[in-house]
Amino acid sequence: MSEWRRWLVIVVLISLAWASYKLWQVSLTRQLERELQRLQKLGEPTKIEDLLPPVTPRLNGTLFYQLAIAQLDIAKKQLPHQVWDSVHQFISIKPTRPFKLDDVQKTLQASQPALQTFRQALSFPHMRMTDWSVENPMSVMFPHFSKFREFAWLLAAEGKWRKQKGDINGAVESHMTILKLVRRMSDEPSLVIGFLVQGSIYMTAYNGLQQVLSDADPSLQSYRSLIAELKSWDIDRDFVRALQSERVYTFVICDWMQRKASKKMLRRLFASEQPFRVNLAVLLKPRS
Repeated sequence: MSEWRRWLVIVVLISLAWASYKLWQVSLTRQLERELQRLQKLGEPTKIEDLLPPVTPRLNGTLFYQLAIAQLDIAKKQLPHQVWDSVHQFISIKPTRPFKLDDVQKTLQASQPALQTFRQALSFPHMRMTDWSVENPMSVMFPHFSKFREFAWLLAAEGKWRKQKGDINGAVESHMTILKLVRRMSDEPSLVIGFLVQGSIYMTAYNGLQQVLSDADPSLQSYRSLIAELKSWDIDRDFVRALQSERVYTFVICDWMQRKASKKMLRRLFASEQPFRVNLAVLLKPRS
């Protein structure tokens, strides 16, 4: 074979490879577009805005949540770590190490301003704690989850402390506040991780109530209020919304990858994030 024919074959092969790659890209894009159209016809959310409609300021408790978190951070700096750790041992059914009730009391006293503000925040029906407007959607964070768990632990400790002081109705109220937090988190879908945090917080309330009600009874009104609160969390609905938010989040990432992400960023993602690649493959498969 002459030299020029060899080069011609190489050029043709390269051209075919390039064309195949472009057709593959177009195919994925068209699959994604068809999937979006199918979901829109079914009335399913396909954008972040579909899951998070705007709320009026008078119904939005975000500022109170943020203030409560700031107050909690200040309170935590006032006492040594081991004093704060006494809360976990106090609410545990089987403490792993000894603790002092004085430390529990100090912790509850220091956190009262934050707990009071947190209760104010829960009186609002809505929250918007997650910043979805970041340039890179893969950098979306949920720092409030860990803080919400801390508030749940403090409320459980407050409830158990109230019981030891003979205030059974107050103990139930503290745990009902935890359950109210679980419901409030439903207002802002935040992927499956948010649903798992909800479940963890719910179990904090459940375990605490077991300890409170094991050998004591609140008033009939407190019982009725507690049962109503327990029935209020629609766990099936929130699980569905968590799955919907995962799907919408994947659409947002796909759009970002196609229009805004740099080639360097994409190379790094596909070189290291294996679970992310699997998620894209699942997304683009035909589904009933």
